[in-house]
Amino acid sequence: MSSDDKIRNKGQELKGRAKQKAGDATDNGSLQAEGRRDQA
Repeated sequence: MSSDDKIRNKGQELKGRAKQKAGDATDNGSLQAEGRRDQA
């Protein structure tokens, strides 16, 4: 895996965590699920 791929994957993971946390804070199950998918 190239360093570009690693950076891109890390960015996607961080975006997913942010979405999941936002979903937790707003009790939005759809956003939580989307965040979990982005982290996978």
